[in-house]
Amino acid sequence: MIKATKFITGTLAACSLFFLVTGCSKPGDRIVNEGMTSFREGDYDQAIEYLNTALESETNYSDAMIYTLLANTYVQKQDWNKAIEYHKKALEIHPKEYSSWILLGALSHHAENDTEAESAYKKAIECEPKRPEAYGSLGALYLTQNKLDEAIAYLEKSRELNPRLGVVQGDLAVAYAIKGKEKEAMEALELAEKYKAEGLEAFKARVASALGKGPSMTSTPEAQ
Repeated sequence: MIKATKFITGTLAACSLFFLVTGCSKPGDRIVNEGMTSFREGDYDQAIEYLNTALESETNYSDAMIYTLLANTYVQKQDWNKAIEYHKKALEIHPKEYSSWILLGALSHHAENDTEAESAYKKAIECEPKRPEAYGSLGALYLTQNKLDEAIAYLEKSRELNPRLGVVQGDLAVAYAIKGKEKEAMEALELAEKYKAEGLEAFKARVASALGKGPSMTSTPEAQ
């Protein structure tokens, strides 16, 4: 599952510091903070109620931020369609938010709308063409669709920008192995291990299977 706790905790810490320094809190700020507390406690329905109330209150938090908090709360409920709805609201206000486009892509994939996921990752690339994550995410998406040439192209671009992304190395290893490029696959797999890719054992199993050195695997790797 996509995790949002770190984002919310970091946002709360930054905003709390702002209020401490400026002393300019507004009545609705308490409601947002109550929503964040409910989120941390796992009471997502209560968090949603607080955050929707905050949208109708005077607060220092922007509507875009509250929409993002709502989207991340729906992520925890695995309600992908609602999460997508609120991320789109936030992006209407701040259409250049790179990380929000990537998260929208991941949510769209979970909602089984890969056309929208592809579009979101490409928007992220437009926003920040020199950052590696969106290229890696798009490459991983193409890998799930068995579009190997496209997958390799985007994964290699991501690796060019940052070779230390272990999951990208793992996806590349799988793509190379399916294409029959054993040398490249094993080199990428070694780098995936070096950079502590999450799901390393699954990558190893897929590479072995694709190279005919392990049991056949029927499922496709999950897009990151």
